[in-house]
Amino acid sequence: VLFRSAAKRIAARPARRNAMIFRPCPTMFVLLSALALLAPEIAVFAADAAKNVSAATPEAPFNLGKFLAPFHSVVLHYPIGFVTLAVILEIYSSRRPSPELRKVISLVMGLAALSAVVAAVFGILRAGGGGYEEKTLNLHRWTGILVTAVTIIGWAIHRFMVKDATRAAVLKGYRFLISADLIILIIAGHEGGNLTHGSNYLLEGAPAVVKTVIEIMEDNTSPKIEAPVEESKKVFVQKIRPILEAKCVKCHGPEKMKGNYRLD
Repeated sequence: VLFRSAAKRIAARPARRNAMIFRPCPTMFVLLSALALLAPEIAVFAADAAKNVSAATPEAPFNLGKFLAPFHSVVLHYPIGFVTLAVILEIYSSRRPSPELRKVISLVMGLAALSAVVAAVFGILRAGGGGYEEKTLNLHRWTGILVTAVTIIGWAIHRFMVKDATRAAVLKGYRFLISADLIILIIAGHEGGNLTHGSNYLLEGAPAVVKTVIEIMEDNTSPKIEAPVEESKKVFVQKIRPILEAKCVKCHGPEKMKGNYRLD
């Protein structure tokens, strides 16, 4: 239809312009011929695609909590940074107090409280997915919630009670509170690292001397005596099991069971 309408418009123009515009075009002829040859194949492909879409298994409904849960790993760094910065600013303020610095600390504590709430909510959503050692998970969960509560209380005290440096008792109580908040935050962060990387992640790259000392301190019993290995199991014990322990047990072992699957 488009080509016919274009031809009619060209035919309505003067003969000289027709001669200049409507020239034979080999490229256009080749493209139209290729399109005509491929048309059946395109029609079959479109029909197959529509059939596959209709026969496909319907996807699970969108789960907002499952979508937001992984962002806990992104957001959790903000309260760590803001609380640490607030403590550093308080140390500086104890030497050189000023009203302007109080405003900055109030802003930092507000951001710390807001980010702590978001991180806690995302963390609770992520914990609901399972696959973590229960004792460590509970410790991380409750220390994280405690950090959130203490940070909000610290922000409220600073915002509404610590107007300046003249209220010494309130200021000392506030400084003690955020110092405790930082300590609890360190514990919560360490337990979160244990959940993600295993309980020995801090010592994986330690010198051999440090590892030996830790092993001696942890091993209070007599030396372990390994039972003799059957000949048929030597390949697994000597070659396969070390690979599983190095690459798989970290996420599928006693401390962390992703997908509720253990390989140890």
